Amino acid sequence: VYLNGQQTASAASIVYEPWQLTGIAPDLRNYIGRTQWWDSSVAADNIDFQGAVDDFMIYDIALTAEEIIQLQENPNHLNEVTANLQFENPVRVNQSLTIYLPEENSTLQLYTSGGKLMATYEAPTTIFELPGINLQGVYFLKLMHATQTASYKLLVI
Repeated sequence: VYLNGQQTASAASIVYEPWQLTGIAPDLRNYIGRTQWWDSSVAADNIDFQGAVDDFMIYDIALTAEEIIQLQENPNHLNEVTANLQFENPVRVNQSLTIYLPEENSTLQLYTSGGKLMATYEAPTTIFELPGINLQGVYFLKLMHATQTASYKLLVI
């Protein structure tokens, strides 16, 4: 969590995947500035946020510290890779995936939908062979080279 460009809190793990929350709170309550457990003894000492929230953003992948600083300086967008990453999507479990990169000397990171980094790969050429993923699900590929980054969803069926 960042406040005015400074990290104020962090966690190394996510306890629940987003889809699991419907079983925990079946009434689908979600709040900004208030705990979703407001009617339980767990939240007895929680008070509602008193103030205003602006520039609230949700991303489908964890951002790096550099990307958060970049958003603080220019809240309209992150720098993105100008050329599209090309690959087959969806892909089957354990099937390797050929990825056509816009530039040589790129780095690819593979994340779970919960934001956990699974692997980092260095790609010296514009064609990269991603090893097969052994579990179905939604994953995210993060492409990085020079000062530019971009993220892509990958569906494994």
